Amino acid sequence: MSFVLLSISALSQGGAAGNAFPGTFLGWNNTNGINPLLFKTNNTNRLKINGNLSYTLNGYAGARDGNLLIGLSNNLLSTGQNIFTGSSGAFSLLHINGPGSGVQEFGYRPWMQTGITFTDNNDLSYMGLRKVGSGFDITETVIGWADNQGTGVGPDCVAFRFFGGGNGSTIISTNLLETSDLDGLHIAQFAPTGELGLPV
Repeated sequence: MSFVLLSISALSQGGAAGNAFPGTFLGWNNTNGINPLLFKTNNTNRLKINGNLSYTLNGYAGARDGNLLIGLSNNLLSTGQNIFTGSSGAFSLLHINGPGSGVQEFGYRPWMQTGITFTDNNDLSYMGLRKVGSGFDITETVIGWADNQGTGVGPDCVAFRFFGGGNGSTIISTNLLETSDLDGLHIAQFAPTGELGLPV
């Protein structure tokens, strides 16, 4: 069995490294509490945990305390800000950012907190909880997706597919009803126009 030693930015005051007792933690011991905790591999940001941090997304300002961002660090918001190194970060409690260029804010809403945000290829989707109305204990489970409007974008759909085994050389087809490509069997899809499509 082998072990890899990790370089730790800082330990809290209250004890030496290796002594676990109340008051010790991995992370920043900073009086203002806004500093994030960053994790890197190959000197590249891979994960960011917000401190006590507020920033604006899609025109909505708000606190994003403790939100967790996983993904690539070279993708930028529409403002040109890097979500890993700038004063922003994850959109919801868990945010997975893929390799596609740009991190889309369009479609984000302030209630997107207790859930997972996915951003990739200049698009956004979300799955999580949404409080409905002003009452207590009335909650929706939301599966949502968004599109940045403009020339040459969308329409983006939600698709349900069955995946079978592939031989590794099949070319992916643009035909959504194709059953023999690596996309799998098309079962159903929802369009942003409110239509439900089923294969016939």
